[in-house]
Amino acid sequence: MRRARVLQFIDNSDRSKEEKIRYANFVRAQLSINETLLLFYNGTWGEGRDFRHLIERYGILKHIPSSYLLNASHIGNRDWYLVSAFQNAEDRRDGKLVPSETNARVSDDDFASDLEFKSI
Repeated sequence: MRRARVLQFIDNSDRSKEEKIRYANFVRAQLSINETLLLFYNGTWGEGRDFRHLIERYGILKHIPSSYLLNASHIGNRDWYLVSAFQNAEDRRDGKLVPSETNARVSDDDFASDLEFKSI
């Protein structure tokens, strides 16, 4: 998907962490619900898994309603995505997730080490 390639371009740029987050938020804002659903499922297997870390890093799935998924429990499946995929990077403090309706089912301590920006 082209939008995923744009995320890759943003991530590989020489911009600051804050600028990368801002540009990724612009991309997320342009995604339709159908494109977001495609990214959600595409990122779980095959070549789409290459973009999973970007989806998690930039919280691209933040606005995906669980009612649109094939099964609402897919959001809580840690084998597919970390909770960070459903939350803005700005919503994280000191490597911890701020409680929200989206991640209420998951403990912050379980994912704290996974939330760091590794290549920025």
